[in-house]
Amino acid sequence: MTSGIADCNPERSPTNRGASGALPDRALIAAYEAALAVASELDLEAVLQRIVDLAREVVPARYAALGVAGHGQEIVQFVTSGISPEERARLGPLPRGHGLLGELIREGRPLLIPDIDADPRSVGLPPHHPPMRSLLGVPILLGERPLGNLYLSERVDGADFDRDDLAAVQVLAAHAASAIDRAHLYRALAASRRRAEAQRDHLRVILDSLPTGVLIHQAPDGAVEFANAAATALLVPAAPPTGADDLRWFQTDGAPLPPERSPARRALAGATLINLQLDLERGAGHRLPVLLQAAPLRDD
Repeated sequence: MTSGIADCNPERSPTNRGASGALPDRALIAAYEAALAVASELDLEAVLQRIVDLAREVVPARYAALGVAGHGQEIVQFVTSGISPEERARLGPLPRGHGLLGELIREGRPLLIPDIDADPRSVGLPPHHPPMRSLLGVPILLGERPLGNLYLSERVDGADFDRDDLAAVQVLAAHAASAIDRAHLYRALAASRRRAEAQRDHLRVILDSLPTGVLIHQAPDGAVEFANAAATALLVPAAPPTGADDLRWFQTDGAPLPPERSPARRALAGATLINLQLDLERGAGHRLPVLLQAAPLRDD
């Protein structure tokens, strides 16, 4: 048989199906348990490896592979299961998407191939490839967007793959698409967080080198998030402030400034203050005249 979808194996299908003819309960349970296991992973490489390993458990097969598709539908990553690292290394570079693998990538429809060599679309296996006769392939789609393809080869019991196997692997592939997309988003978020942390660290180095004292207060409570070296030196011998209300400000005429009128509180309320002259109490009644600038740091 050389058609893309092979007929069900009559020796297995009737005994595996329930009275309704639906997918066997044990295959459904295995597929959904596998989907749950995939959903628990966030690291992309771990997700991909978990999918191919679990596919061989859902449908007992000697080999499984997952090809990740690039924007041009080329294979940019290929993850295998059932092949030793030494065998994997001997396979050479990534598949180029010719033959049956290319058919699945281009058409985006499942493949059930009982005899790879007999299929006219096959271009054979590369050198050092383990011998394989049968192939089951399903696309991994997020909506209509292809993320890759999942392949199984050589059922452990020697039988041909059938539609029961195909249905079980399609359940796993559907959930795998969400897991892969979530892992991509998690990786992008982690990269964004690392960039933000690097930018924050660079900014703090710059602020710490300024001769002007700088305090950064968190909204809405005014807790001190950062005090540069100049600010810390300015406040000695007073204790370093932990909040907006720890600093005691006085107007130039000597009158105490109400806490709600402090520069930090006004900036947290959205005001921008330019060249504000105040006296700062440094402890033991000693006051230091300062020239202040204050502004809110806004979010997105």
